[in-house]
Amino acid sequence: MNGITKRLAMAGLLIAVSCSGSNGILTLGQTYTLQGIVADAVSGARLGGDLKLFLVQGPEIRGPSRMITGASDPLLGEYAFTGIPANLDRTNSVWKVVAIRTGYQRFESEISFTFSTVDENVTDVIVNQAYSKIGNIYLFPIGVPAPDYAFTVTYQGKPVPTATVQLDPITASNSTTFVQTTGNALPNNTGYAQALTQATDATGKATFAGTTLAIGAAYKITVLPVAFKDTSGATTQLARFTGATIVAGIDNVFQLIPMADLSVSTNVFFATSASNLLTNGSPSNQVTPNGALVINFSSPVSISPGANGFSVTLNAGTTNAGGPGAAVLASANVPGVLSNGGTTLTLTPTFTTPPAATDHGATVTFGNGTALIVPTDFPAQGFTLFGGGNPVKLACGPAGAGVCAADGTTNITGTVNLTGP
Repeated sequence: MNGITKRLAMAGLLIAVSCSGSNGILTLGQTYTLQGIVADAVSGARLGGDLKLFLVQGPEIRGPSRMITGASDPLLGEYAFTGIPANLDRTNSVWKVVAIRTGYQRFESEISFTFSTVDENVTDVIVNQAYSKIGNIYLFPIGVPAPDYAFTVTYQGKPVPTATVQLDPITASNSTTFVQTTGNALPNNTGYAQALTQATDATGKATFAGTTLAIGAAYKITVLPVAFKDTSGATTQLARFTGATIVAGIDNVFQLIPMADLSVSTNVFFATSASNLLTNGSPSNQVTPNGALVINFSSPVSISPGANGFSVTLNAGTTNAGGPGAAVLASANVPGVLSNGGTTLTLTPTFTTPPAATDHGATVTFGNGTALIVPTDFPAQGFTLFGGGNPVKLACGPAGAGVCAADGTTNITGTVNLTGP
């Protein structure tokens, strides 16, 4: 096509569009460039070596147009994908960015390369426009210095052998850990990293070696249903256990998992931990200046009739001179905030005046108020959080350990220490 023919064709296109009474922009041949760095999520060090990057959509798998992996190169860890077809904002075309390197947790992020079209009406034409996006990738290292994690599975205080403990990587929860920033970092999407499994031994213990875990990465604890045979020969079918999310290298390396009888619906749901209590149900004696209480449940919950139904009272304690403490509550009600898919509840009081550094023995105590805890799996049941007629039970280990009852549970107490004694 010669120059005159091209101009006539373009003019014809413009005339055809303008005849429709339009005022927008027609864009042709748009492409994207994705570029950034690949780095260690803990140390921030740039990564190269046997690093592999892929851009995947349907049958198409692209390699990077540029990737610098040499240890001595000052641009180590830099990568770029170029010539990626751009999508109109009215389409939903998603690509996957995959990063793989020995010694690191697999990374997969879903991304759309989209530019905005303000109006369907068109009068101007823009050809071969290129867009650029920064997408930094942070990989979580597997192995040292991640510690080993030991899980002890029990039923009514007795060890459960042959139970399958499963750690599901919740990679989307890794995005704000350690050195990552939210601005230009690609999010690691959950569901692409393989779960880790271990079977419990005769003592009910399953140990995950630190060399198989990613330091700073989040994992959801699950124990699959299992038939438990007592020493008497009686067999009990235990329900599936879904616990809280732990972060390797941060959370306690010893985790107690009390299983529940599948046939007793009121025992299938329970609290797995409370920040003001130890694993044996005794007070933790920790000081939490903002008064927050964090409780994890065995399965997701909602709050009925509303999140503001919990109550809170204050013991302001005393000052060094023996007078009353400075703390003053702003409200006698407190909202319940759910997170981690509804398995974690946080209660945080608000203060008109917070406790002073010189105050002693100041505490807050949360109460049920009008709030009920409703397990998602059992929507017809409502539990009170702090005692009452149908209280949530805290799994706390074998009978006789601390304040644990014969069934290995105890009630949750609502008192949190604001200051030391």
